[in-house]
Amino acid sequence: MFLSKVRSQYEQQSKLIGKYLSKFGISPDGFTMLGTCCGLIAGILLWHQYFLWAVLMIVLSGLADMADGAVARFLNRQHPFGTVFDRVNDRYVEFFVAVGYIGSGRVHPAWVMFSLFGALMASYTRACAESAGKVKNCSVGIMERQEKAALVIIGMLLEPVLNP
Repeated sequence: MFLSKVRSQYEQQSKLIGKYLSKFGISPDGFTMLGTCCGLIAGILLWHQYFLWAVLMIVLSGLADMADGAVARFLNRQHPFGTVFDRVNDRYVEFFVAVGYIGSGRVHPAWVMFSLFGALMASYTRACAESAGKVKNCSVGIMERQEKAALVIIGMLLEPVLNP
């Protein structure tokens, strides 16, 4: 919720980042795929209990996710396909991280499934509300993707200490 309050300011300022990143010739969808690949690697690292490396990959995935929007805004290439592509890939990243946690054996699978279901239902509820045509942007709830990622990262950093 905090990030949604500063989103419009962020989107304006991110055009400077988009201007810089666009020089690399990577499309917004390319940054989306880069973020998804980082999420997949994070899941694999979690499975093998390399928690600090997984944190790094989740952070890189989030940065790539921010970069896709920044480049799209700078290049004025925002389109419905890119929005859907980004949101679907965000769900894949959440899935990869969840599967990695299950595979690590450090968290009971029921908790992971419960959190994954909650993340998916939040996205589904948003999609239903927006597709009904009465709600332009359904950004409600306790946490958005960035806050959820921060919570997961905090848990991953504390996990080796709390569950030796």
